[in-house]
Parts: sequence; C-alpha cells; structure tokens
Amino acid sequence: MKKKISWLYYHAEEIISGFLLASLIIILFVQVIGRYLFNTSFAATVELIQFAFLGLIYITASLGAKKGVHIRVTAHLKLLPEKIRNILAMVTDLIWISFNIFVVYQGLIMFNQMTSNSLYSPVMGWDMKYIFLIIPIGFLLQTIRIVESWMYTIRNKEVDSNAS
Repeated sequence: MKKKISWLYYHAEEIISGFLLASLIIILFVQVIGRYLFNTSFAATVELIQFAFLGLIYITASLGAKKGVHIRVTAHLKLLPEKIRNILAMVTDLIWISFNIFVVYQGLIMFNQMTSNSLYSPVMGWDMKYIFLIIPIGFLLQTIRIVESWMYTIRNKEVDSNAS
C-alpha cells in the first residue's frame, strides 16, 4: 500500500496532466464534430476546454519544476566554478520559491474574497473560486517539487542539472 501511495505521489502531475490533456482533446473533438456535422455547438464544451486548459497549465508547470525543465539561462554559469554554480542555482530557486509563495498567498486571498462575492461560470454555473484555486495549488506544487529537487541534490551530493 505504501508503494502505491508513493508511486501515486511521484506520478501525480503526470496522471493529472494526462487526464486533463485527454479530456481537452476529447471535448474539443466533440465541439468540432458538433459544429461541422450537426451545425450546432455545445456551449458547455467551451467552458470545459478553458477549465481543462487552465488546470493543464498549472499542473504541468509543477511537472516542469519536478523534472527540472523550466527555462533557465545557464551559458554564463558554465564559466564559474561548481561551488558558485550551485550557490547561484540555490539563490535563483529561492527567488522562484519566494515568487511562488507570493502567488499562493495572493491566490488564497482571492479565494477568500470570492467566497463572499460569488462568481459563477456563465454556462455551467460552476463556482469560479474552485476553478481559480488551481492557481495557488499549481504554485504550491511547484514549490514542493523545487524543495524536493534540492533535498535530492543535497542528499546525493549532485550538481544541479540545470546549472551544469
């Protein structure tokens, strides 16, 4: 059971991203078929595509942080000694984490404000505070994955793969 939970935790972003991408493609296909074959469109599909795309963006940003594939300028770092490269990588990640924490904080403030002033999606009538909650969740997941990456690096005494 512990192995399954560990596997699920490690692959959570891949599973969620895959589900959202597949959903997005299927819903988009239904929309295209509806428009071209039946000469009608389904209003709910537009909202579902938007919500799936929003979730896909923020969850895959976390996946990018986990895999260390976010865009970084590293050419100048190759000229520096390894120790300085690691320090600079840590500083840039701390700046990144600080930004993520700021966005999480602001996202939670927005969530609380939307609790008192409800906003609903026009077609499906979903409460938008839950849709927009993906933003702080995505940034929190990025922060967790960045910290995990550094814990792994420190534990295994490896050089940051982004800085080399």
